[in-house]
Amino acid sequence: MKDLLEKSLIRIFSLVMLVTFLINISIVFRGKNKAQNEFMEDSLSFIYYEINDGNKNILKDFEKTYPKYKLVYFNDEKNILYSSIDNIDLKDINIRDDGKIREIKYGIKDSINTAYYIGGEDNLIIKSQNTILDIFDGKIISIYLIAYLFIIGIIKFEADNFVNKYIEGLSRFDDNYDFKRIDPRYKEISPYFENLVESKKKLKASEMAQASRFKEIIDITENMEEGLVVCDENGRIEIMNKAAQNYLDKNSNTSFIDLIDDEDYKKAIKEIQKTKKTKALAFDVNNFHLKVFVDPIIDSYDMGYVIIIIDNSETRKAELMRREFSANVSHELKSPLTSINGYAELISTGIAKESDVRNFAEIIYKEGNRLLQIIDDILKLSSLDENGQGIDEIEFDIREIAELCIENYRGKSDSKNIEIVNTVGSFKIKTSISLFTDLLSNIYENAIKYTNKGGKIELSSIILDKKLIIFIKDNGVGISQKDLPRIFERFYMADKARKRDNKSTGLGLSIAKHIADYLGYGLEVTSKVGCGSTFRIIIDI
Repeated sequence: MKDLLEKSLIRIFSLVMLVTFLINISIVFRGKNKAQNEFMEDSLSFIYYEINDGNKNILKDFEKTYPKYKLVYFNDEKNILYSSIDNIDLKDINIRDDGKIREIKYGIKDSINTAYYIGGEDNLIIKSQNTILDIFDGKIISIYLIAYLFIIGIIKFEADNFVNKYIEGLSRFDDNYDFKRIDPRYKEISPYFENLVESKKKLKASEMAQASRFKEIIDITENMEEGLVVCDENGRIEIMNKAAQNYLDKNSNTSFIDLIDDEDYKKAIKEIQKTKKTKALAFDVNNFHLKVFVDPIIDSYDMGYVIIIIDNSETRKAELMRREFSANVSHELKSPLTSINGYAELISTGIAKESDVRNFAEIIYKEGNRLLQIIDDILKLSSLDENGQGIDEIEFDIREIAELCIENYRGKSDSKNIEIVNTVGSFKIKTSISLFTDLLSNIYENAIKYTNKGGKIELSSIILDKKLIIFIKDNGVGISQKDLPRIFERFYMADKARKRDNKSTGLGLSIAKHIADYLGYGLEVTSKVGCGSTFRIIIDI
């Protein structure tokens, strides 16, 4: 505003100064022209009379006195008797008969500041170099320049002062847009602010609403499990939520094309940028199996990209486990059926000896029971997976269940001469007694299977930090650190040789883990090869 006001005032003042200067020059010119004509008339008359009186030196004396003037003196036949002017042709001189001094109308070629005057009975010419340009002497120009600069300074000062006061007055136009508080000196502008007030209020309300909506969007995206990245047309990241940063281990300073350090990703992004078509990608990044959906967003004003990142690790793991489970189920069911069919064929064809038939029948019976056990375990897992089994909660003593498990497997433990120590305390809990019994039984049976003959199994319990912890400890073969993370997987056997010897289904610990998760219990294990294993059932109380 200051600059605009200053420029306008300076233009107006400059125009006024120019007009004033031209008027002044015109007046000065007329005055000087009149004065010079009078001087020329007097000078020519004086010189002419001096010559007639016999003073021949008057011409040189005059030029010495007035060096800006040159003289030419000639007779009636236009023969030059004295001249200090070069190249003057007297034939071009038109002499009037009025006998007055006048300017010669010929050949002014040397410069604009030269003029010729004739007089003295038309026998005397004076060349003057002191005419119109003398008006532009240093004093006049200096005076005008100084005055111009001085007034320009005043204009700038007054403009600044006026604008500052004006702004100070308007500063009372506060954040509440109360135009009634404008300085009274500027009251005439109040009506112009009424529409501005309404526009400002609407704009502020719109900005606040947009800011609120944007904050809501950011809050939502920050709490999303899915990763979200929003980029502009040039690949600069504008929004990147916490999930995306966690999955990719990148921040918003990363460029769009460098989000995933994979050549296939970069090729896919370049293709998306060319085709402007949505694409679904899959990558293994930082121990996550990620599904990445890249969607170009195009409108009439701008374009960008939205990237949705979904952690598909559990789904992929479940798919791999399902495939492995299906393969294992087929194998586990096929093994006893093959054995049953083989021995049944020997008996049915009469190839088996009479003395072997009883032995073969016993094998068929055991394999049939094993087959039934596998099917029963699979059904239990299926029921737990689907949460289809309701919990019939009753209160019971955990020591009684521990003693029941020991008695149920007494035959197996005694056959291996395993020492059983039960120090489980008497403590009552309320849950499904059948599921809890299956949980403890599966872990206890597993301990018997993998404890060597003459070994030892200890059952105990403690209460610590409002948690009931039940321990099942054996001094059996133990589990390697490599196999330990996978022992709760279905059909997984750390020792394949012992699986064949024990005819295990490989589902016992998987069932135990599923029951623990279903009941909301923790199930942990520590083990060392050759020293045995310790399982811990952790119950909040």
